[in-house]
Amino acid sequence: PPPGAKCGIGIELIEFDGALIVQKVYPNGPAERSGLVMKGDLLHRLDYRTVSELTKEAVRPMLFGERGSSVVLGLIKPKFRLRVNVRLQREYVAEESHKAGYGGGGAAA
Repeated sequence: PPPGAKCGIGIELIEFDGALIVQKVYPNGPAERSGLVMKGDLLHRLDYRTVSELTKEAVRPMLFGERGSSVVLGLIKPKFRLRVNVRLQREYVAEESHKAGYGGGGAAA
């Protein structure tokens, strides 16, 4: 990764009606490779904390961190009426980092 770049898990979230929903899963990122994170999943918990208790601004920095560190997503899969916990290791996903404004070298979102 470029110097100063943040590492994530390869997803993009949107907020809809107070919920955070997986809008995009980036190809070859940790989320896609897990096979467990899909577009349309609801992010219910983040590192075992209920997302509804966090501000949207608090959630994004929790998704990013040092390369190799991990984060646990608690997802609700409406299509299957399931709840799953997925532990993902953060890594550099270029498209995700640039979109989030974490591209390193002062890249803007």
